[in-house]
Amino acid sequence: MLEHLGELQAARQIMKAMDKTTAEGVLSADLGGKATTGEIARRVADSLDIV
Repeated sequence: MLEHLGELQAARQIMKAMDKTTAEGVLSADLGGKATTGEIARRVADSLDIV
């Protein structure tokens, strides 16, 4: 969505934060983990230093 809006840098930063979170093993149940949506969102946001 951000790419469609022309926000390429923001899209890249979010994808990088999501990849980092996943690599650290913070996964939702559908990916074999136990993290809640809120826990995943918090970790991604922490990686972005926006909160």
